[in-house]
Amino acid sequence: MQQFIDAHAHMDKFEDPEATVSAAKAAGCIAIVASGYNHDANVKSVLLASKFSNYIFPVIGIAPSVAMDMGEKEFAEAFKYVEEHAHKCVAIGEIGLDFHWPTKTEQIEREHRAFDMQLELALSKKLPVVIHSRKAESETVERLISAKAEKVLLHFFSGTPETAIKAADAGFYFTTPPVKSSTRMKMLAAIPLERILLESDSPYVAKAPADAVGAASLVAKAKGISIEEAIKSTTENARRFFGLKL
Repeated sequence: MQQFIDAHAHMDKFEDPEATVSAAKAAGCIAIVASGYNHDANVKSVLLASKFSNYIFPVIGIAPSVAMDMGEKEFAEAFKYVEEHAHKCVAIGEIGLDFHWPTKTEQIEREHRAFDMQLELALSKKLPVVIHSRKAESETVERLISAKAEKVLLHFFSGTPETAIKAADAGFYFTTPPVKSSTRMKMLAAIPLERILLESDSPYVAKAPADAVGAASLVAKAKGISIEEAIKSTTENARRFFGLKL
């Protein structure tokens, strides 16, 4: 059984995290990166990382789809938690822009403000960022490049191959879930293998972190390599990006 890493899961959503971790370990998963997106998820991710030390690694942040409807006081309180607990995390995220949900100009403005503040925080603390960029891929990549962000992971990236190549040329990394699409396959074919990580995005996309390994078959097909080689490379990429010492 090959070892792999789930680079993006929402562990706060599992009612029985012990069972979820046990199943992941049984499948060969040697680490789970638990991604936050709102205050409650951030708190739970940090607590779970403490409980499952050196197995669950927390990433905390306020996602754009959450930030767009937050009042100033609510956002300030959530941001304060991120700021005060960033030192316990392997990255800040998931943060970014999302143009799928907003229907008002002020919602997009709140997204931009939240993204800028959290990106500045990550850069000041020399932490990587995990990026959400649904239907905003090109603008998000441009903003990251302009900010001179270097350690960037584009989670569930669904942009064009051209935007992906631009991001890869800037040194950015990508996660891919076990969901096949023509756009995703073209994107995976366009970027270097050394920039690709596996994710489950569970329980929203795959059911559990153990399912992240299923994305390796997409990577293998896109790159013309064996599944074994895809797993080995993506696992090393995850170790390198997050600085995991397992």
